[in-house]
Amino acid sequence: MLYAAPDKLPMTRQEILSELQRFVDCHPFPDRPVILEAGCGSRSHVAFPAASRMVGIDISEKQLVRNDALQERIMGDIQDYDFAPGSFDAIICWDVLEHLKEPTRALDRFFDAIRANGLVILGLPNILSLWGLTTKYSPYWLHVWFYRKVFKKQEAGRDDNPPFLTYLRWSLAPGALQCYAQGRGLSVALYRQYDPLLPSVQRRKKWITRLYVILARTLRLLTLGRLGGTGNSGLILVLHKNNMEQNDNEHDNIS
Repeated sequence: MLYAAPDKLPMTRQEILSELQRFVDCHPFPDRPVILEAGCGSRSHVAFPAASRMVGIDISEKQLVRNDALQERIMGDIQDYDFAPGSFDAIICWDVLEHLKEPTRALDRFFDAIRANGLVILGLPNILSLWGLTTKYSPYWLHVWFYRKVFKKQEAGRDDNPPFLTYLRWSLAPGALQCYAQGRGLSVALYRQYDPLLPSVQRRKKWITRLYVILARTLRLLTLGRLGGTGNSGLILVLHKNNMEQNDNEHDNIS
């Protein structure tokens, strides 16, 4: 199952969210799907069917309380929490994996907990972009300063408000992430790069935008296209849990 979309870059945050929503709307969920928001934060990024049961897990009680779309709340760490196998029809994890010391542990739990024909929706920074590399290797205090001075969010870094401490492991690089999922029996249903940063920065500090574009393009040239570039600082990856019974039937028919 591969969802085709017009090939245009850079995609804005609104464009990517609209495309993702259309994809979710077209997915054949059961009548009463169970959805997990992993590291659920204070609001959802995708709307699921009205009959869905929404479950949220977060290490922060304040974040759980802020998300009023949940019917069930779990205080726990997604790197360690043992979900029952085949518990969910969709799992969405948005801007969370980059904050984990061992993100593949969380992914393993997602892949076990998702049902056949279910979706795992991941949103995260692209470590191969200039923004991703800067986020990974710059100190946390600089992240807080940037949020307060550029985004004008004076509550940044306080009272469980972002930014949060970031590790952004190399295992989350686009190719590595896709290979890891495919090795666990999931296929890539939707993969998009977009830029969640530039539009919001451009409205406030145009000189930062110009500097960012110059540095990103320079890095891309120096690394022969492996790093840097513009319009790719964010990733959306939707993984589909293959129906093993269906695959076995298809294999039997071929045999």
